[in-house]
Amino acid sequence: MGEDKTRTFLTKGSSMLPTILPGSRLHVAPARPDDLRPGDVACYIGQGSAVVAHRVVSTVGGEGNGTLVVKGDSQPTPETLPKSAVMYRVLRVENRFISYDTDGMMGRALARMALSDGIAVKGLQCALRTGISLAVFVKGFLRRR
Repeated sequence: MGEDKTRTFLTKGSSMLPTILPGSRLHVAPARPDDLRPGDVACYIGQGSAVVAHRVVSTVGGEGNGTLVVKGDSQPTPETLPKSAVMYRVLRVENRFISYDTDGMMGRALARMALSDGIAVKGLQCALRTGISLAVFVKGFLRRR
C-alpha cells in the first residue's frame, strides 16, 4: 500500500476571503504542476518561507517549464510564478461554517465565482454580511448560469 501524502494546513491570512476564511483547515496533496487548471487553489512558498494558498487564474507556456498566474480571491493584483514552485493543490476546505471538496459542487461554484472578475465574490461578501447562508448564495448563483 502507498503512503498517504496528504497534509493539512491552517490558514492565517485573509487573501482568499470570502471563499477561504482565516483559520480554515486546508487538506492538500502534492501537486503535479502540469495538472493545475484555472480555479484550482495551489500552495507555494511565499515571502518569509510561509506557505501561500492562492487560486490559479491561468497557465502560460508548455509542460514542465511554464508559469502560473495566481491570485488571492480578495486581492486586486495577480502574480506569476513558475509551475515548479507549486508544492500542493488544495483538495478540501473546512472551517466552523462550512466544509467542501474543491472538486465538488460547492468548490467548483466558488472557483467560478472567484474567476468571474470578482463580481460574484463581491456579491458573496455582501450576502454574508447580511446573513444569507453560503449555500443559499451559491445555489442562486448556479441557477443564473
